[in-house]
Amino acid sequence: MEAIITVVGFLGAGKTTLLKHLIENFSINGWSPFVILNDYENANMDVQQFSKQIELKNIKPLSGSCICYTGMVELRNTVNRIPERVDGITLILTNVKLHY
Repeated sequence: MEAIITVVGFLGAGKTTLLKHLIENFSINGWSPFVILNDYENANMDVQQFSKQIELKNIKPLSGSCICYTGMVELRNTVNRIPERVDGITLILTNVKLHY
């Protein structure tokens, strides 16, 4: 079974910064993580940012739906369709947005 590292938190909590450091350390060790981005509004912006560190084929932004509402099926399908699970590392970055 592959390891799945999930990074969650509120806006401004440092999720993206942590993920950058994790990816940098993985790259130094020769690992190639697959990153699933579920930033409610800015996933494609983060793809551009992370594409400087890892190959685009290893990054998948979700459609913009929050996985806690309607995005769970898309998340499950994305994980199941990862073509290569190098080193058994899958990273999922989640940005939670509260709706009042």
